[in-house]
Amino acid sequence: MVEDADYQAPVVNRLGVKLKAEDIAAKVWEAAAREVPVHNPVGGVFKMIKLFDKLLPSASTRLTMTFLSRE
Repeated sequence: MVEDADYQAPVVNRLGVKLKAEDIAAKVWEAAAREVPVHNPVGGVFKMIKLFDKLLPSASTRLTMTFLSRE
């Protein structure tokens, strides 16, 4: 899914995103079948980023994402 895209953001390559369509579909199915929050992180790396986003000040999160998104 990500590999077939015309453009890949640098952060995708740096974080090594290895999601498949089945991973996304399973998370959507889980969200539809149960009452879960709207924003559900998929994959371990993104779950970790969401946790750090909650624990750290927003300035550090912005700085980290700027660093990871550089060309």
